[in-house]
Amino acid sequence: MGRGRRRGRTNKVNNPDDRISEMPDEILSFMLFLLPIEDAARTSILSRRWRYLWKTSAAYSSSFNLDVVAMRGSAYSDDIFVSFNDYRYLDYEELLSIERLKFINWVDQILKLDYRPMMDSFRLRYYIKKDSTDHINRWINMAISKRVKNFDINLSHFHTWGKCLNEELYTFPDWLFTLETGSLVKLLYLKSCIFRPLNFNCSSLVDLQLCEVLIDQTCLVSFFSNCPNLEKLFLVRCHNLLGLKISGPLLKLKYVAIINCRSLGYLDIDARNLNRLEYRGKQVNFSFLNVTQLSDVIVHLIQEDYSAAISPIKRPIHLSQFTNLKKLVLVITAYNGTLWGFIPLLHGSPFLHTLEMHWSYPFAKDSEEKGMQKPSDFPHSSLKNITVSGFKGSAHEVEFTTYLLNNATTLQKLTIFKATKYYSYEEGYYGCVAEKRKIEEGATEQVMNVLPPGVEFLLL
Repeated sequence: MGRGRRRGRTNKVNNPDDRISEMPDEILSFMLFLLPIEDAARTSILSRRWRYLWKTSAAYSSSFNLDVVAMRGSAYSDDIFVSFNDYRYLDYEELLSIERLKFINWVDQILKLDYRPMMDSFRLRYYIKKDSTDHINRWINMAISKRVKNFDINLSHFHTWGKCLNEELYTFPDWLFTLETGSLVKLLYLKSCIFRPLNFNCSSLVDLQLCEVLIDQTCLVSFFSNCPNLEKLFLVRCHNLLGLKISGPLLKLKYVAIINCRSLGYLDIDARNLNRLEYRGKQVNFSFLNVTQLSDVIVHLIQEDYSAAISPIKRPIHLSQFTNLKKLVLVITAYNGTLWGFIPLLHGSPFLHTLEMHWSYPFAKDSEEKGMQKPSDFPHSSLKNITVSGFKGSAHEVEFTTYLLNNATTLQKLTIFKATKYYSYEEGYYGCVAEKRKIEEGATEQVMNVLPPGVEFLLL
Protein backbone atom coordinates (compact mmCIF):
# COMPACT_ATOMS: atom_id res chain seq x y z
CA MET A 1 0.00 0.00 0.00
CA GLY A 2 1.28 3.41 -0.91
CA ARG A 3 2.19 5.90 1.73
CA GLY A 4 1.33 9.10 -0.05
CA ARG A 5 0.37 12.23 1.80
CA ARG A 6 -3.17 12.02 3.24
CA ARG A 7 -5.57 14.78 4.08
CA GLY A 8 -5.17 15.96 7.67
CA ARG A 9 -1.83 14.23 8.22
CA THR A 10 0.69 16.47 9.99
CA ASN A 11 3.89 14.37 10.05
CA LYS A 12 5.18 11.04 8.86
CA VAL A 13 4.92 8.07 11.20
CA ASN A 14 8.03 5.84 11.21
CA ASN A 15 6.34 2.70 12.53
CA PRO A 16 5.12 0.70 9.48
CA ASP A 17 2.56 -1.14 11.63
CA ASP A 18 0.96 2.05 12.90
CA ARG A 19 -2.00 2.15 10.50
CA ILE A 20 -4.17 4.09 12.93
CA SER A 21 -1.89 7.12 12.90
CA GLU A 22 -2.21 7.33 9.12
CA MET A 23 -5.93 8.05 9.35
CA PRO A 24 -7.14 11.62 8.72
CA ASP A 25 -7.31 13.94 11.71
CA GLU A 26 -11.11 14.11 11.48
CA ILE A 27 -11.44 10.33 12.00
CA LEU A 28 -8.89 10.19 14.81
CA SER A 29 -10.54 13.10 16.58
CA PHE A 30 -13.89 11.35 16.42
CA MET A 31 -12.35 8.15 17.82
CA LEU A 32 -10.83 10.07 20.72
CA PHE A 33 -14.18 11.72 21.35
CA LEU A 34 -15.56 8.27 22.25
CA LEU A 35 -13.06 8.06 25.13
CA PRO A 36 -13.24 9.90 28.46
CA ILE A 37 -11.42 13.19 27.93
CA GLU A 38 -8.72 12.33 30.49
CA ASP A 39 -7.93 9.10 28.57
CA ALA A 40 -7.95 10.96 25.27
CA ALA A 41 -5.50 13.50 26.70
CA ARG A 42 -3.02 10.73 27.53
CA THR A 43 -2.59 9.98 23.82
CA SER A 44 -0.72 13.28 23.48
CA ILE A 45 2.51 11.54 24.56
CA LEU A 46 2.45 9.03 21.69
CA SER A 47 4.05 11.31 19.11
CA ARG A 48 3.97 14.83 17.70
CA ARG A 49 1.12 13.69 15.47
CA TRP A 50 -1.06 12.89 18.53
CA ARG A 51 -0.03 15.85 20.67
CA TYR A 52 -3.07 18.04 19.94
CA LEU A 53 -5.58 15.59 18.50
CA TRP A 54 -7.25 15.01 21.88
CA LYS A 55 -8.07 18.72 22.07
CA THR A 56 -9.88 18.66 18.75
CA SER A 57 -11.86 15.63 19.95
CA ALA A 58 -13.35 17.79 22.70
CA ALA A 59 -15.04 19.81 19.99
CA TYR A 60 -17.33 16.86 19.21
CA SER A 61 -18.79 16.71 22.71
CA SER A 62 -22.27 18.03 23.41
CA SER A 63 -21.01 19.84 26.52
CA PHE A 64 -18.31 22.21 27.71
CA ASN A 65 -16.62 20.01 30.33
CA LEU A 66 -14.15 22.47 31.86
CA ASP A 67 -13.21 20.19 34.74
CA VAL A 68 -9.69 20.12 36.17
CA VAL A 69 -9.93 16.32 36.30
CA ALA A 70 -10.51 16.30 32.54
CA MET A 71 -7.33 18.34 32.19
CA ARG A 72 -5.04 16.63 34.70
CA GLY A 73 -6.59 13.20 35.21
CA SER A 74 -8.31 11.58 38.17
CA ALA A 75 -5.10 11.52 40.24
CA TYR A 76 -5.05 15.32 40.42
CA SER A 77 -5.88 16.62 43.90
CA ASP A 78 -5.48 19.59 46.18
CA ASP A 79 -2.59 17.85 47.95
CA ILE A 80 -0.17 19.59 45.60
CA PHE A 81 -1.16 22.93 47.12
CA VAL A 82 -0.38 22.17 50.75
CA SER A 83 2.40 20.91 52.97
CA PHE A 84 2.36 19.66 56.52
CA ASN A 85 4.49 21.76 58.83
CA ASP A 86 4.20 22.12 62.59
CA TYR A 87 0.84 20.31 62.50
CA ARG A 88 -0.67 22.92 60.16
CA TYR A 89 -1.56 22.88 56.50
CA LEU A 90 0.01 25.77 54.59
CA ASP A 91 -1.19 27.00 51.20
CA TYR A 92 1.30 27.41 48.42
CA GLU A 93 -0.36 30.44 46.82
CA GLU A 94 2.34 30.80 44.20
CA LEU A 95 1.97 27.21 43.06
CA LEU A 96 -1.79 27.58 43.12
CA SER A 97 -1.57 30.65 40.88
CA ILE A 98 0.61 28.74 38.42
CA GLU A 99 -1.82 25.84 38.34
CA ARG A 100 -4.75 28.22 37.90
CA LEU A 101 -3.01 29.90 34.96
CA LYS A 102 -2.44 26.47 33.37
CA PHE A 103 -6.11 25.68 33.78
CA ILE A 104 -7.23 28.99 32.27
CA ASN A 105 -4.91 28.54 29.29
CA TRP A 106 -6.20 24.99 28.80
CA VAL A 107 -9.81 26.20 28.83
CA ASP A 108 -9.04 28.97 26.35
CA GLN A 109 -7.40 26.47 23.99
CA ILE A 110 -10.39 24.15 24.15
CA LEU A 111 -12.85 26.94 23.45
CA LYS A 112 -10.81 28.23 20.50
CA LEU A 113 -11.14 24.81 18.88
CA ASP A 114 -14.90 24.73 19.26
CA TYR A 115 -17.04 25.37 16.20
CA ARG A 116 -20.44 24.00 17.24
CA PRO A 117 -23.40 26.39 17.01
CA MET A 118 -25.26 24.78 19.95
CA MET A 119 -24.42 22.97 23.21
CA ASP A 120 -26.38 21.20 25.93
CA SER A 121 -24.37 21.81 29.08
CA PHE A 122 -21.55 23.87 30.61
CA ARG A 123 -19.46 22.39 33.44
CA LEU A 124 -16.73 24.32 35.27
CA ARG A 125 -14.85 22.73 38.17
CA TYR A 126 -11.81 24.38 39.73
CA TYR A 127 -10.70 26.64 42.58
CA ILE A 128 -11.14 30.12 41.07
CA LYS A 129 -11.70 33.46 42.77
CA LYS A 130 -12.85 36.88 41.64
CA ASP A 131 -9.45 37.80 40.20
CA SER A 132 -10.38 35.50 37.29
CA THR A 133 -13.76 37.17 36.75
CA ASP A 134 -13.04 38.28 33.18
CA HIS A 135 -12.12 34.75 32.12
CA ILE A 136 -15.15 33.12 33.76
CA ASN A 137 -17.55 35.72 32.37
CA ARG A 138 -16.16 35.17 28.90
CA TRP A 139 -16.61 31.40 29.20
CA ILE A 140 -20.18 31.73 30.47
CA ASN A 141 -20.99 34.26 27.76
CA MET A 142 -19.71 31.82 25.14
CA ALA A 143 -21.88 29.08 26.65
CA ILE A 144 -24.91 31.37 26.50
CA SER A 145 -24.19 32.08 22.84
CA LYS A 146 -24.27 28.31 22.28
CA ARG A 147 -27.75 28.19 23.83
CA VAL A 148 -26.61 26.00 26.75
CA LYS A 149 -29.44 24.63 28.92
CA ASN A 150 -27.55 23.27 31.94
CA PHE A 151 -24.93 25.22 33.94
CA ASP A 152 -22.79 23.40 36.55
CA ILE A 153 -20.26 25.77 38.14
CA ASN A 154 -18.16 24.72 41.15
CA LEU A 155 -15.45 27.24 42.05
CA SER A 156 -14.11 25.46 45.12
CA HIS A 157 -13.21 22.18 43.48
CA PHE A 158 -9.99 20.55 44.73
CA HIS A 159 -8.95 23.23 47.15
CA THR A 160 -10.75 22.85 50.45
CA TRP A 161 -8.10 23.22 53.14
CA GLY A 162 -8.49 26.98 53.43
CA LYS A 163 -11.64 29.08 53.44
CA CYS A 164 -12.02 31.66 50.72
CA LEU A 165 -12.95 35.07 52.14
CA ASN A 166 -16.27 36.51 51.03
CA GLU A 167 -14.60 39.47 49.35
CA GLU A 168 -12.55 37.05 47.23
CA LEU A 169 -15.55 35.17 45.86
CA TYR A 170 -16.52 35.41 42.22
CA THR A 171 -19.88 37.09 41.55
CA PHE A 172 -22.07 35.18 39.13
CA PRO A 173 -22.97 37.46 36.17
CA ASP A 174 -26.76 37.41 36.31
CA TRP A 175 -26.77 40.38 33.94
CA LEU A 176 -25.74 38.02 31.13
CA PHE A 177 -29.08 36.22 31.47
CA THR A 178 -31.54 38.59 29.89
CA LEU A 179 -35.08 37.77 28.84
CA GLU A 180 -33.71 36.51 25.53
CA THR A 181 -30.46 34.77 26.51
CA GLY A 182 -31.87 33.11 29.62
CA SER A 183 -34.99 31.75 27.97
CA LEU A 184 -33.49 28.28 27.44
CA VAL A 185 -31.68 27.61 30.75
CA LYS A 186 -33.22 24.72 32.68
CA LEU A 187 -30.63 23.85 35.36
CA LEU A 188 -28.32 26.12 37.35
CA TYR A 189 -25.88 24.69 39.93
CA LEU A 190 -23.54 27.13 41.68
CA LYS A 191 -20.98 26.50 44.40
CA SER A 192 -18.69 28.94 46.23
CA CYS A 193 -19.62 32.23 44.64
CA ILE A 194 -21.81 35.30 45.14
CA PHE A 195 -25.27 35.30 43.57
CA ARG A 196 -27.27 38.52 43.42
CA PRO A 197 -29.95 37.77 40.83
CA LEU A 198 -31.66 41.14 40.77
CA ASN A 199 -31.62 41.22 36.96
CA PHE A 200 -31.74 37.49 36.39
CA ASN A 201 -34.48 36.47 33.96
CA CYS A 202 -34.83 32.77 33.33
CA SER A 203 -38.42 31.83 32.62
CA SER A 204 -37.42 28.30 31.57
CA LEU A 205 -35.41 27.46 34.72
CA VAL A 206 -36.63 24.24 36.37
CA ASP A 207 -33.79 23.27 38.74
CA LEU A 208 -31.80 25.67 40.99
CA GLN A 209 -29.06 24.34 43.31
CA LEU A 210 -26.95 26.71 45.40
CA CYS A 211 -24.15 25.38 47.62
CA GLU A 212 -22.01 27.65 49.82
CA VAL A 213 -23.33 30.62 47.88
CA LEU A 214 -23.73 34.12 49.31
CA ILE A 215 -27.33 35.14 48.72
CA ASP A 216 -29.98 36.88 50.81
CA GLN A 217 -33.74 36.84 51.11
CA THR A 218 -34.24 39.97 48.98
CA CYS A 219 -32.32 38.50 46.08
CA LEU A 220 -34.24 35.23 46.32
CA VAL A 221 -37.59 37.01 46.20
CA SER A 222 -36.46 38.86 43.09
CA PHE A 223 -35.20 35.61 41.61
CA PHE A 224 -38.45 33.74 42.27
CA SER A 225 -40.48 36.45 40.57
CA ASN A 226 -38.48 35.94 37.36
CA CYS A 227 -38.51 32.13 37.39
CA PRO A 228 -42.18 31.04 37.44
CA ASN A 229 -41.42 27.52 36.15
CA LEU A 230 -39.03 26.54 38.94
CA GLU A 231 -39.74 22.98 40.18
CA LYS A 232 -36.66 22.13 42.27
CA LEU A 233 -34.84 24.30 44.83
CA PHE A 234 -31.70 23.21 46.75
CA LEU A 235 -30.00 25.54 49.23
CA VAL A 236 -26.95 24.00 50.93
CA ARG A 237 -24.76 25.80 53.48
CA CYS A 238 -25.91 29.26 52.37
CA HIS A 239 -24.93 30.66 55.75
CA ASN A 240 -25.84 34.33 55.32
CA LEU A 241 -29.46 33.52 54.51
CA LEU A 242 -31.38 34.79 57.56
CA GLY A 243 -34.84 33.70 56.46
CA LEU A 244 -36.68 32.19 53.53
CA LYS A 245 -40.17 32.83 52.28
CA ILE A 246 -41.33 30.71 49.35
CA SER A 247 -44.63 31.93 48.02
CA GLY A 248 -46.26 33.95 45.27
CA PRO A 249 -45.74 32.80 41.68
CA LEU A 250 -44.01 29.53 42.56
CA LEU A 251 -47.02 27.49 41.53
CA LYS A 252 -44.88 24.72 39.96
CA LEU A 253 -42.37 24.20 42.79
CA LYS A 254 -42.32 20.48 43.65
CA TYR A 255 -39.09 19.79 45.56
CA VAL A 256 -37.40 21.95 48.23
CA ALA A 257 -34.24 21.04 50.18
CA ILE A 258 -32.74 23.37 52.81
CA ILE A 259 -29.51 21.88 54.18
CA ASN A 260 -27.33 23.33 56.97
CA CYS A 261 -28.07 27.02 56.40
CA ARG A 262 -26.94 27.87 59.91
CA SER A 263 -28.19 31.50 60.05
CA LEU A 264 -31.71 30.63 58.94
CA GLY A 265 -34.30 31.82 61.45
CA TYR A 266 -37.59 31.04 59.71
CA LEU A 267 -38.97 29.09 56.77
CA ASP A 268 -42.34 30.05 55.32
CA ILE A 269 -43.68 27.89 52.48
CA ASP A 270 -46.75 28.56 50.38
CA ALA A 271 -46.51 26.21 47.39
CA ARG A 272 -49.57 24.31 46.36
CA ASN A 273 -47.71 21.81 44.13
CA LEU A 274 -44.91 20.99 46.57
CA ASN A 275 -44.65 17.21 47.10
CA ARG A 276 -41.21 16.75 48.70
CA LEU A 277 -39.47 18.73 51.46
CA GLU A 278 -36.07 18.11 53.06
CA TYR A 279 -34.67 20.16 55.92
CA ARG A 280 -31.49 19.72 57.94
CA GLY A 281 -30.35 22.19 60.56
CA LYS A 282 -31.26 23.85 63.82
CA GLN A 283 -34.85 24.34 64.94
CA VAL A 284 -36.46 27.28 63.15
CA ASN A 285 -39.92 28.79 62.89
CA PHE A 286 -41.72 26.78 60.20
CA SER A 287 -44.92 27.99 58.59
CA PHE A 288 -46.87 26.04 55.97
CA LEU A 289 -49.76 27.15 53.79
CA ASN A 290 -51.38 25.42 50.82
CA VAL A 291 -49.16 22.31 51.00
CA THR A 292 -51.94 19.80 50.46
CA GLN A 293 -49.85 17.97 47.81
CA LEU A 294 -46.88 17.43 50.14
CA SER A 295 -46.29 13.65 50.23
CA ASP A 296 -42.68 13.20 51.46
CA VAL A 297 -40.96 15.09 54.29
CA ILE A 298 -37.45 14.55 55.67
CA VAL A 299 -36.51 16.67 58.68
CA HIS A 300 -33.14 16.43 60.45
CA LEU A 301 -33.18 18.61 63.53
CA ILE A 302 -29.95 19.44 65.32
CA GLN A 303 -30.54 20.67 68.86
CA GLU A 304 -28.53 23.75 69.79
CA ASP A 305 -30.52 24.98 72.80
CA TYR A 306 -30.38 22.05 75.20
CA SER A 307 -32.99 23.61 77.48
CA ALA A 308 -35.64 23.88 74.71
CA ALA A 309 -38.12 21.23 73.69
CA ILE A 310 -37.48 19.43 70.41
CA SER A 311 -40.14 20.14 67.82
CA PRO A 312 -40.06 20.33 64.02
CA ILE A 313 -42.68 23.10 63.98
CA LYS A 314 -42.98 25.78 66.63
CA ARG A 315 -46.11 27.39 65.23
CA PRO A 316 -49.56 25.77 65.66
CA ILE A 317 -50.57 23.15 63.11
CA HIS A 318 -54.14 22.83 61.99
CA LEU A 319 -55.48 19.30 61.97
CA SER A 320 -55.48 17.68 58.53
CA GLN A 321 -53.15 20.35 57.19
CA PHE A 322 -50.89 17.77 55.54
CA THR A 323 -53.66 15.82 53.90
CA ASN A 324 -51.42 14.14 51.31
CA LEU A 325 -48.38 13.37 53.49
CA LYS A 326 -47.56 9.67 53.07
CA LYS A 327 -43.96 9.41 54.31
CA LEU A 328 -42.32 11.27 57.20
CA VAL A 329 -38.65 10.85 58.12
CA LEU A 330 -37.41 12.48 61.32
CA VAL A 331 -33.67 12.51 62.09
CA ILE A 332 -33.05 13.87 65.56
CA THR A 333 -29.65 14.91 66.88
CA ALA A 334 -30.33 15.98 70.46
CA TYR A 335 -28.69 15.70 73.84
CA ASN A 336 -31.80 16.60 75.77
CA GLY A 337 -35.55 17.11 75.53
CA THR A 338 -38.45 14.86 74.58
CA LEU A 339 -40.12 13.48 71.48
CA TRP A 340 -43.62 14.71 72.28
CA GLY A 341 -43.05 17.84 70.23
CA PHE A 342 -43.43 15.76 67.07
CA ILE A 343 -46.94 14.58 67.89
CA PRO A 344 -48.76 17.66 66.45
CA LEU A 345 -47.08 16.99 63.11
CA LEU A 346 -48.44 13.43 63.19
CA HIS A 347 -51.90 14.67 64.11
CA GLY A 348 -51.85 17.01 61.14
CA SER A 349 -51.07 14.10 58.77
CA PRO A 350 -54.18 11.86 58.78
CA PHE A 351 -53.04 9.72 55.82
CA LEU A 352 -49.46 9.12 56.91
CA HIS A 353 -48.41 5.65 55.74
CA THR A 354 -44.70 5.41 56.71
CA LEU A 355 -42.93 6.93 59.72
CA GLU A 356 -39.15 6.75 60.20
CA MET A 357 -37.39 8.12 63.28
CA HIS A 358 -33.61 8.08 63.59
CA TRP A 359 -32.29 9.06 67.02
CA SER A 360 -28.67 10.04 67.57
CA TYR A 361 -28.67 10.60 71.34
CA PRO A 362 -30.71 9.43 74.33
CA PHE A 363 -33.48 11.60 75.69
CA ALA A 364 -34.50 12.59 79.20
CA LYS A 365 -35.93 9.74 81.21
CA ASP A 366 -38.53 11.96 82.80
CA SER A 367 -40.19 13.79 79.91
CA GLU A 368 -42.41 15.88 82.20
CA GLU A 369 -39.32 17.57 83.59
CA LYS A 370 -38.80 19.14 80.16
CA GLY A 371 -42.13 20.92 80.15
CA MET A 372 -44.02 18.60 77.79
CA GLN A 373 -46.46 15.99 79.01
CA LYS A 374 -47.62 12.90 77.21
CA PRO A 375 -50.42 13.86 74.77
CA SER A 376 -53.84 12.29 74.63
CA ASP A 377 -54.43 9.31 72.38
CA PHE A 378 -55.08 10.14 68.73
CA PRO A 379 -55.69 7.25 66.28
CA HIS A 380 -53.53 7.03 63.14
CA SER A 381 -55.65 4.79 60.98
CA SER A 382 -53.39 4.93 57.87
CA LEU A 383 -50.01 4.31 59.52
CA LYS A 384 -48.72 0.95 58.25
CA ASN A 385 -44.94 1.02 58.77
CA ILE A 386 -42.81 2.40 61.62
CA THR A 387 -39.00 2.34 61.61
CA VAL A 388 -36.81 3.44 64.51
CA SER A 389 -33.00 3.53 64.55
CA GLY A 390 -30.59 4.38 67.36
CA PHE A 391 -32.95 2.72 69.83
CA LYS A 392 -31.37 2.46 73.27
CA GLY A 393 -34.51 1.62 75.19
CA SER A 394 -34.58 4.55 77.60
CA ALA A 395 -37.81 5.09 79.52
CA HIS A 396 -38.85 7.93 77.24
CA GLU A 397 -38.07 6.02 74.03
CA VAL A 398 -40.18 3.10 75.22
CA GLU A 399 -42.98 5.44 76.29
CA PHE A 400 -43.01 7.22 72.93
CA THR A 401 -42.87 3.96 70.93
CA THR A 402 -45.69 2.56 73.06
CA TYR A 403 -47.80 5.63 72.31
CA LEU A 404 -47.28 5.08 68.56
CA LEU A 405 -48.20 1.40 68.80
CA ASN A 406 -51.36 2.13 70.76
CA ASN A 407 -52.53 4.68 68.20
CA ALA A 408 -51.45 3.04 64.95
CA THR A 409 -54.63 1.01 64.58
CA THR A 410 -53.70 -0.59 61.22
CA LEU A 411 -49.96 -1.07 61.78
CA GLN A 412 -48.37 -3.88 59.73
CA LYS A 413 -44.63 -3.65 60.45
CA LEU A 414 -42.36 -2.30 63.19
CA THR A 415 -38.59 -2.26 62.61
CA ILE A 416 -36.10 -1.24 65.29
CA PHE A 417 -32.38 -0.74 64.56
CA LYS A 418 -29.90 -0.66 67.42
CA ALA A 419 -27.53 1.44 65.29
CA THR A 420 -28.29 4.99 64.21
CA LYS A 421 -28.90 5.51 60.51
CA TYR A 422 -28.37 8.64 58.45
CA TYR A 423 -29.68 10.28 55.32
CA SER A 424 -27.59 11.97 52.65
CA TYR A 425 -29.39 14.51 50.48
CA GLU A 426 -26.75 13.95 47.79
CA GLU A 427 -26.89 10.15 47.78
CA GLY A 428 -30.52 9.80 48.77
CA TYR A 429 -30.13 6.70 50.97
CA TYR A 430 -29.74 5.63 54.55
CA GLY A 431 -26.86 3.78 56.09
CA CYS A 432 -25.65 2.88 59.56
CA VAL A 433 -22.94 5.19 60.88
CA ALA A 434 -22.78 4.18 64.52
CA GLU A 435 -22.12 0.99 66.40
CA LYS A 436 -25.09 -0.92 67.66
CA ARG A 437 -26.27 0.28 71.03
CA LYS A 438 -26.86 -1.99 73.94
CA ILE A 439 -30.58 -1.84 74.59
CA GLU A 440 -31.51 -1.31 78.20
CA GLU A 441 -32.72 -4.47 79.90
CA GLY A 442 -36.42 -5.14 79.51
CA ALA A 443 -37.01 -2.40 76.91
CA THR A 444 -37.67 -4.80 74.03
CA GLU A 445 -40.07 -6.84 76.12
CA GLN A 446 -42.05 -3.71 77.03
CA VAL A 447 -42.44 -2.84 73.35
CA MET A 448 -43.47 -6.37 72.39
CA ASN A 449 -46.08 -6.48 75.15
CA VAL A 450 -48.03 -3.66 73.49
CA LEU A 451 -47.41 -4.81 69.93
CA PRO A 452 -50.81 -5.39 68.24
CA PRO A 453 -51.50 -8.93 66.99
CA GLY A 454 -50.36 -9.65 63.43
CA VAL A 455 -47.74 -6.89 63.32
CA GLU A 456 -44.36 -7.97 61.92
CA PHE A 457 -41.55 -7.04 64.32
CA LEU A 458 -37.89 -6.80 63.31
CA LEU A 459 -35.00 -6.03 65.69
CA LEU A 460 -31.76 -5.39 63.77
